[in-house]
Amino acid sequence: MISIGIETDIRGAQNRLEHVSSGLVDFRPCWKEVESIIIRTIRLNFMAGGRPAWEPVKNQRPGKRPLIGSGTLFEKAVHPRIKSDRGRLVLLADVGVAGMVHQFGFEGTITVPEHARDGKGRRKSSMVHSHSKEVSIPERPFFMIPHGDSCVSEIERCIVRHIVEG
Repeated sequence: MISIGIETDIRGAQNRLEHVSSGLVDFRPCWKEVESIIIRTIRLNFMAGGRPAWEPVKNQRPGKRPLIGSGTLFEKAVHPRIKSDRGRLVLLADVGVAGMVHQFGFEGTITVPEHARDGKGRRKSSMVHSHSKEVSIPERPFFMIPHGDSCVSEIERCIVRHIVEG
């Protein structure tokens, strides 16, 4: 009687698969690079005045970039707190209500508190009573990756490199 048998040794493949899968467990080394790519993209959004371009800010001086003004919103946006664990990355930027209004836009009625109005050179200031005001602020999304931006492929390459190389 003739007997045919096939014997395979898959230990090498198993070892490589175990090595690759162990790298999938912890993405923290990869997140550091992804974090810098995303922050660079947010910075570019501000410096370009939006990508695509934002609507101009009312009463903006010529040559000034929208939303940069005092620099507070910009600084908070590009210096977020980072929360990461083995499988995810979260960037938390404390941009406040003003930042969220610009990110998502706002249309509605606001209450303006009582305040002093500068006399603008006439040397007299006056108190303005609290009042309501209709406002319409367009979206000026700075926390976004524009369609077709090269940083998407950079992030993909980073993740693939982490998976393949461990």
